[in-house]
Amino acid sequence: MTFGKVPTMRQGRKNKQKSADKDVVKTEPDRKRKDDLIAFLPPLEEPGRDFISSLPTETFHEILSYLILDHDPDRGLKLEALKRRGFKDRPHAFLSLSVLSKHFRDSVESFCLHYLTQFKEICGFQPAVQLHSEHRHSTRFAATVPAKNTVALLYFQANETYLLKLGAITAVKTNGFRSLSTATFLSSEDNATFHSSDDSSLDDSIEIPGQLNSIATLHFCGLTPSASQDIFARYASSTTDDDLDEYAIGYISGRAYERNASAETDNWQDALSWMGLNENRIAALLDPQFTSTRTTLDAETWAKHIIQTCYDWLRDLDNIVTHGKKRKDESSGSVRPYSPAPSILPTPAVRPSTARASSTGGQTLPVAEVEVALPSSVPDHQIMYKGGATFRLEGIWPNEESNELEFANLYSKPPTDFHPNSPFMLYFTKQYECAYHYATLSANVTQPIPHSILQVAVPTALTSTAISIHGSDWRQLIFESRSPNPRGLISANIQHYTRASLLVGEICGRNDRWIQRHCRDAGEIEPLRLPSGKASQYAFQGNAIASRLNDTCIGKVWITDLGTHSSGLGRTRQYL
Repeated sequence: MTFGKVPTMRQGRKNKQKSADKDVVKTEPDRKRKDDLIAFLPPLEEPGRDFISSLPTETFHEILSYLILDHDPDRGLKLEALKRRGFKDRPHAFLSLSVLSKHFRDSVESFCLHYLTQFKEICGFQPAVQLHSEHRHSTRFAATVPAKNTVALLYFQANETYLLKLGAITAVKTNGFRSLSTATFLSSEDNATFHSSDDSSLDDSIEIPGQLNSIATLHFCGLTPSASQDIFARYASSTTDDDLDEYAIGYISGRAYERNASAETDNWQDALSWMGLNENRIAALLDPQFTSTRTTLDAETWAKHIIQTCYDWLRDLDNIVTHGKKRKDESSGSVRPYSPAPSILPTPAVRPSTARASSTGGQTLPVAEVEVALPSSVPDHQIMYKGGATFRLEGIWPNEESNELEFANLYSKPPTDFHPNSPFMLYFTKQYECAYHYATLSANVTQPIPHSILQVAVPTALTSTAISIHGSDWRQLIFESRSPNPRGLISANIQHYTRASLLVGEICGRNDRWIQRHCRDAGEIEPLRLPSGKASQYAFQGNAIASRLNDTCIGKVWITDLGTHSSGLGRTRQYL
């Protein structure tokens, strides 16, 4: 998709390519349209209110209809006709000025500023502030991305037809796949957000399934043709409402019962092939540089992790393409405490919204997702890390309209290092290297799923209460937690660790199956070793301390796309 030529709204279809100056825009709408716009201007009682970001959706439609010819001229909005049909809120495309040439951007801003100045008594416009771009963080028209040029930001209720018109996807091919531009990033819970570079095209694309519950999806997840056929046949003949991923996970469980691998000396290649993974997925998992990290899970768990991560990502993508929004259900938990993290897709631009009321009045404070320099340290705070698939880590921000946090969305599935069956365990690693190393492996085995590293600064008032666990107690707790223990029984001498709100200790370097099959006693438990040494972790236990983190860590969470981690930049949400 390219935005090189931007004709005016008044141009007809035949004249679409005839503009002598591709940057020239008609900036003065007719009087009737101006009258329509006046009706939506903010009241005088709200001086200083950000005009652009506070306008009703229909008004955004009007401004864009004045200035930009939509991809389909026949779809130009006619507000009055839509109102007569009871049409209220169907967002049109919102184009960030950062995609446009400077001449065109200046023309759009000139129109907006001219109109606002002309009616400043009505809208409470303050030219001295609004004329400076640094004071326009929350405006959709002024959204920019540090270190990234010419990025288009389109907010709309997406549907397949519209995405096809944009060139973001192709029609489904005969093999069941369609192409998705790798310069396109789909995100946001409530809207489809596209970030498309100037040179984005389907020549630089990935293949994704045309339908979610299809054989193509099983191929995408990394299963062989024969395994995919077997799984899909069972799914198609079933009378239950189970999704396709549940059949794939069940297939792996059944095959793993016959062949699995847990120790370094086991035949991982044979086990993974028997479970139905294709050669590309197997080769990525068996990369020698990740041996120590790989053996923290057995072959069965890795296979399930690959399938589930790919399927969940496709499910979110399918909901965006089909409905213009992601699913609202709970985030999928990670399989390890320092769980899944390179992103092939651009970093999101500023995404404005509103949040809680300000302390000085009843007005809401605007919130924006911005890219900032990552802090190496924060006074009176301990920085912790977690690697993972980006769509899962972003569950830390459950509400697109605020920067409120929900750490419970990052709980790990039991059993974990420090508890056999608690579903309320929240793990972070102390070492960036640990999160990066594991995240890189997870990203490699689930390509092209974007991965990231989450960084959080936790007040020392919380971390100072941590109980350290080490030595024989550490080994015993892990041995009892990761051995078959459905009732969750822990020896009396170490039970106090399971009641602590915060534990700190090393990360176990062995997987559950190895402990159950090869470990004769707790003395054989060994910590995970990284090139720089042993890896350690914080374990927050229970909803109470997770709630405290929600309250005390607002504005202290950053997510860094793995592919750009060396830039030293991360995404966060800020009140403006």
